[in-house]
Amino acid sequence: MQLTEKQVLAIKRKRGELDLTMNALAEMTGVNKWTLIDIFKHHHRNVNSITFKKLNDWLIDEYTKDQFKLDELVEKSEEKDEHKKKI
Repeated sequence: MQLTEKQVLAIKRKRGELDLTMNALAEMTGVNKWTLIDIFKHHHRNVNSITFKKLNDWLIDEYTKDQFKLDELVEKSEEKDEHKKKI
């Protein structure tokens, strides 16, 4: 399977946001460190289906976590606004 440049960019961006080492990213995704290095530094985009799935699942999980956090913040903000209206 072929990773797109957008997928690789998203993985790199999320890795940077989380300040992860290559070893930490390998542990979190379940993808071998040397495979990740090939993907990032040597433009290796053709990966097996298991690697493709692991990277996509990790990305989706990370962005979903972010969305839940955002939803919780909005919810708390709305609760504060309702509380202020009552006072």
